[in-house]
Amino acid sequence: MKEEARETIFSSLLELLKYDNLLTVYRLQGDKNNDFDNAILIAMIRSVSDDRAKMSQMMLAITWDRLQIAKDMILTRHTYQDHELEQFLRVAIIQNRTGFVKKLLDSEADMKHYLTYKELQSLYNTMDMKSQTIGKVMLTRAENKYDGVVTLQLIGKFLEDPPPIFTENAQ
Repeated sequence: MKEEARETIFSSLLELLKYDNLLTVYRLQGDKNNDFDNAILIAMIRSVSDDRAKMSQMMLAITWDRLQIAKDMILTRHTYQDHELEQFLRVAIIQNRTGFVKKLLDSEADMKHYLTYKELQSLYNTMDMKSQTIGKVMLTRAENKYDGVVTLQLIGKFLEDPPPIFTENAQ
């Protein structure tokens, strides 16, 4: 390599080091837990801390189920409006991220405001009814009345008389 090329590379590296918040070093060989997604999320959080990125950072944390990173690095850096917390809550419920649901409710998300009849029906309709235990029971009880849409009447029927499998541990 020519001396001039080395000088160019060296000066470029020095310039990059001025922006250490944009630089993340990750050792593939040393990662026993295969937490490459953690490294990506942490790098994103460190590189951009403005309001534009806060939504995508939190959505990634929920999707990748990285509650501790959300607690330590995302929720502490930003304040969120009610509609933003409601979006996070919806995604956490749909993806069955109970830790996130609890944390969001502890972080001022208002379940009474969020969980309207329309939203409850929408949440039930996002799940694959045939693959979920609760869905199978509800479909069995619906007999031939199920047309692919979960109604509040169907949910109500289930809640009025839940099968023993759902009430055994509640006592």
